[in-house]
Amino acid sequence: MELRQLMVTAFLVSAVGIGFEAYAAPVGDKVVNSSAELGPEYKEIHIFPEFRKKLLADGWEAEKNPDCHDAVKGALYDELCSKDPGDISCRLCTITPELFRMTSDGYLLMKYKKSGVSLGVTLYGDTRDFDHPGEYGLSIVGWDYEAGMNVQLLD
Repeated sequence: MELRQLMVTAFLVSAVGIGFEAYAAPVGDKVVNSSAELGPEYKEIHIFPEFRKKLLADGWEAEKNPDCHDAVKGALYDELCSKDPGDISCRLCTITPELFRMTSDGYLLMKYKKSGVSLGVTLYGDTRDFDHPGEYGLSIVGWDYEAGMNVQLLD
């Protein structure tokens, strides 16, 4: 097993347990794909806002994490974000409330649902990309349908 796959697996194992237009499907969009499975075209999308827009347009719903702030900043969220509310990490839960896990080394886990199927999408990179899509290398590492250990890596 290659190092990247081991890192992703370790991340996902530990993960079990302002709306920006770039991240939302345009209003009035119709569901394009009713299947609760991602087609091969998803492998061609490398920028998260585009990936997320397609998910939402295909009928996937963001699974809102009520503990998102804890996933990002932990118990210090209120203290840290009251001092610098403009910091991207203080705004992540507003931009993507489906954020369930964020590690200090750059991994993020997003969760979605469709037709009773859960989808975990793993990202890796600099969160400044949420403000400037494609500029800081936030990339989609892979996804799986149980947010568990069977990640489909994008190589």
